[in-house]
Amino acid sequence: MTHLYQLIILYQKIGEISREKTHKISFTCLFFSIDMSLKPYQLIGLNWLCLLHKEGINGILADEMGLGKTCQAIAFLSHLIEKKRTSFHLIVVPSSTLDNWVREITTWNPNFYFTVYQGTPEERLYMRKNILNNKFERPLNAILTTYNYVLISKDDKAFFRRLKYDYCVFDEAHMLKNMESLRYIGLDQLNSKRRLLLTGTPIQNNFLELMSLLFFVMPDMFRKNKSHFNKIFSLKQSQWEKDAFYNQKVSQAKGIIQPFILRRLKTEVLKQLPKKNENLIYCEMTERQNKDYSEKKLYLKEKQNECLKITSSKSTVDNKAEFDLAAYKERKKTLKHNHVFYVFMELRKIANHPLLNRSLYTDDKIKEMARIIMQQSSPGTVYEFVVEDMTLMNDFELHMMCPFYTGLEKYKLTDKHILDSGKFQMLDKIFEEKKRIGDRCLLFSQFTIMLDIVEVYLKIRKITFIRLDGQTPVKNRQGLIDKFNNDNKIFVFLLTTKAGGVGINLTAANTVIIHDLDYNPFNDKQAEDRSHRIGQTKDVQVYTLLSKDSIDETMLKIQKFKLELGDDINGTNDSKTKSVMADLLKEALNLD
Repeated sequence: MTHLYQLIILYQKIGEISREKTHKISFTCLFFSIDMSLKPYQLIGLNWLCLLHKEGINGILADEMGLGKTCQAIAFLSHLIEKKRTSFHLIVVPSSTLDNWVREITTWNPNFYFTVYQGTPEERLYMRKNILNNKFERPLNAILTTYNYVLISKDDKAFFRRLKYDYCVFDEAHMLKNMESLRYIGLDQLNSKRRLLLTGTPIQNNFLELMSLLFFVMPDMFRKNKSHFNKIFSLKQSQWEKDAFYNQKVSQAKGIIQPFILRRLKTEVLKQLPKKNENLIYCEMTERQNKDYSEKKLYLKEKQNECLKITSSKSTVDNKAEFDLAAYKERKKTLKHNHVFYVFMELRKIANHPLLNRSLYTDDKIKEMARIIMQQSSPGTVYEFVVEDMTLMNDFELHMMCPFYTGLEKYKLTDKHILDSGKFQMLDKIFEEKKRIGDRCLLFSQFTIMLDIVEVYLKIRKITFIRLDGQTPVKNRQGLIDKFNNDNKIFVFLLTTKAGGVGINLTAANTVIIHDLDYNPFNDKQAEDRSHRIGQTKDVQVYTLLSKDSIDETMLKIQKFKLELGDDINGTNDSKTKSVMADLLKEALNLD
């Protein structure tokens, strides 16, 4: 470790750039569009990247979402090309941001010559031949592709490993948080002189994830000490607190880590950015919702008691001497733990909408519907199997089956059933007010089926909307984003938190509705920042909907715990996180 500490002074000097506001690079890149210019803090970021490059050090640009990491990276690569220091780069991005990168590059630097690597196996084979044989008008400055395409097949992997890059740029680099994953290992094998990582959330659920990024960004330095760092950061919190030696090592490691990362917050650098006001909205569950919730909670508690009836009686253990008490306790603990999270998900469904439960379609009604379905089914269909499949479906899924079979129309649910949700009643109030003042909305949910129900609700209310989720083809996504940003008649954009929460610009809306919380609060923060970012001219209102006196309130506690973990670079490990989550859930559910 000694040679690492000798480098601290140099890295601390580099780190000073992020704090020195007067030291800015003189940047007049001839490639850049005349109408485009970097903001002062972006010039500081460019200066930081250029000095890292000069000193032979890679880095992580970790500005908060919405501060323009993409344009800073484009400016950096353009600057290097202009100075003829480097020539050929690889830019790897999530599928959801590919079109946005194409647009940003062509907008900021029309002369940046690149190709987008994507398409069918045949199309990619054609592209590989063209790239390897240099069949372009002039030498490429970069290949732009996605994480999936780099590793999609043996041929693709071999192709990307064969090329030699001056820089590999990885967008949303928190996707590299697990050094044991196939993605991490595959990308680590790319042949590049240098690496640049872009991420808005460098610290998520534990510090070991951050270490994975650092091993990736500075492999020659950190991998020699990988086992040492793993030993430090795999310790339990109690060991960290008691062992002064390791506390000292953690402190030293932090001194090494910090200069590799440049992170600015919007509150620090964008004084002119409109405010973001966060509102927790507690929604009273409807009468039926409350009834379903209470019944499900009681039922699940009874099921828990049944599944935990593990006995050591003679009827189950022939020889008491063979009975392993430790194994018994461990099995009981595992059953409890698994059941707690199952209970949590079941109650969370009802807290979102009672139709995600099955109570309206009774077993008898399902049998009636199955008999009608059998009359229209292909030979060989087994009635008992049809019934079994239907009993596993929720009310909304059964309702959506009805139009597809003649005779099931009478079993369809009414609009009243769709609207029977405390959160939908709150949406009525929010949408009425936003329409009155001319604001537009983004609505995020974790679950595609929840968005399915919201769609029906919006149609009942005659509200115009479009939708983007994980099933939306990548080639169609930018078109949907442009359509929403350019068409004021579209009032709501429905998005799943993960598909719509990364790397897209939706500043045409200034109201963000989080219908249901994510386990990871940083995912919700990313979703909020689709609207609260450069280009926003209005104050942004964020409404987080919570069903009152429900599991939603426990989700909020879990998020707060994880946020504290993210703010504390000496956070606990994953097992600690799961333990705390389990304890919070058991407390909320009154489980032993």
